[in-house]
Amino acid sequence: MNRANLLPRWLVGLLLSLCIVGVVSAAHADEFTSEQAPAPAAAVPAAEAPTARAWSDGSAIPVPAGRVDFGLFQPLRWGVSEDVELAAQPLLEPIFPNVEARVRWLHRGAFSIATWHRLTYPTRLLQTVSREGTLGLLPANTNVPIALGLDTSFLVTVASAADRTRGTFEVGVSLMPRLSAGDPVVLDFPFLYSRFAALSTSGTTYAGLAGTTLLSDKFTLAADARVTLIPVVSRGWMLEQGASITWTPSAHFGLSLGYRVAHGRYPVGVRTHLMPTLDVMFGF
Repeated sequence: MNRANLLPRWLVGLLLSLCIVGVVSAAHADEFTSEQAPAPAAAVPAAEAPTARAWSDGSAIPVPAGRVDFGLFQPLRWGVSEDVELAAQPLLEPIFPNVEARVRWLHRGAFSIATWHRLTYPTRLLQTVSREGTLGLLPANTNVPIALGLDTSFLVTVASAADRTRGTFEVGVSLMPRLSAGDPVVLDFPFLYSRFAALSTSGTTYAGLAGTTLLSDKFTLAADARVTLIPVVSRGWMLEQGASITWTPSAHFGLSLGYRVAHGRYPVGVRTHLMPTLDVMFGF
């Protein structure tokens, strides 16, 4: 095993602890917010809130308490409380076990601070794509190591007075510590490379900006950009940018149409890829 790729045990423990904290801290986050920040007088009453704001948007603001929404290509999200959201991608669970938590620690007026945590088991997915032919993204004889995926990010969201526009800054780290020996794994496939690169290095870091604005009570325009630093490649980096328009005629159904662009330095050089996006969303 290449010990240069191993992480200090204390760091692995810290990130794993953060993932666990995100899952079990619903009551504590609720208590913290209620004590620190009373609801602002200018907030939009729940009954008058635009339909589009019932849906998750990736900001520091979780989905409303008790709500569940999901898409064909988006995680299933559950509002545990006003300040805690749990999520998972059920369709991927058989080959990519995963769980997420978003915890809002501070809500003062239009200002929200949250942390996002994800725990994954990438080994089974990488074994699935280690094959010849269709869906073969790795050589068939690849000895895939047992590993965990640990992602943690810090989010700050600022909303306009009527919550028609939200802007979010995010900075985070992605780690995939190996728990067994195995071959070097580089999944240099568009939109997957930056998300699995941590398996071949000490970790990746990323920072991004995102924004949503309501074009009407039923149409939302969203855009985001994220840069990821990838030490596995000399001066490696990846820039992703995307935008979408989402139509939500009710709190139970929505359609999203957009695009994503990935531009960065792969092991084979700088490449650019464009992908259209289409999603069908459901909520209750």
